[in-house]
Amino acid sequence: MVFLCGRRRAGTENIQYLSDCITPEKQSFSFAIPQTCETGSGFWLTVEGHGASESVGPFSIKPFFEDIKENEWYANYILKLWQEGIAEGHSGTNLFKPGENSTRAEFVKMAVVAFEKTQGGESTSDLENCSIPYEDWYGDVGPDDWYCKYVTAAYEKGWLTYDEDHPNFNPNELINRAEVAKLLVKARGEEHLTYFMTPSFANIFEDILEKTKDNEWFYGYAYLCKKLGIFDGYSSGEFCPHKPIVRAEVAKVICKAFFPNQCE
Repeated sequence: MVFLCGRRRAGTENIQYLSDCITPEKQSFSFAIPQTCETGSGFWLTVEGHGASESVGPFSIKPFFEDIKENEWYANYILKLWQEGIAEGHSGTNLFKPGENSTRAEFVKMAVVAFEKTQGGESTSDLENCSIPYEDWYGDVGPDDWYCKYVTAAYEKGWLTYDEDHPNFNPNELINRAEVAKLLVKARGEEHLTYFMTPSFANIFEDILEKTKDNEWFYGYAYLCKKLGIFDGYSSGEFCPHKPIVRAEVAKVICKAFFPNQCE
């Protein structure tokens, strides 16, 4: 089945090829359009297949992120998350900013949305208000904060910790690779496997060869992510656990964690 787009002008159509990967049973969908295809409002979608064609519309076409080029290593990961409604422009723009560091709030939102897209259930994004059903709660997460509902959802899923040692969520702090590995393993429900993880179960990370007092909190999570193909490590062979993770890397690890068969 082929999908075409074009703006109707005086009884004629300027038709351009779009995609052949959208299935007709989907009631809603997103797709990337080539730069040669106009964007805006007043478009019609022509569906061709099974010996017939049909035009639907009018509707608006929203372009893919302006700063993502198809030849970049991260383009397909970002495209997949955009198609699934997980990746959004940075600060309300049409820019993804792949090289910018991710904050804790930004990462938790993407992880929660990705989890719900793949596991089903009520959509946190559709909630109009954030209700905090706890007397003891993070001091820096209030009901009017945009990230409140995502932090609450992650906490209720058991991904986050609140106690006297962790009284704040620190939403605007940068999240590092070790924290991301731990959160993703918890999101996949495979935390119990971390107790068995050592370099013998996955290729080694040169910077965490042995479990120590300093790395024991993330050691198993890092190696499980390596075993699962979520984290590859850098060309140096290092994991770099304390390095902030950039948004392009976030797209890759979330794609691999929640869509493992579609994000090779």
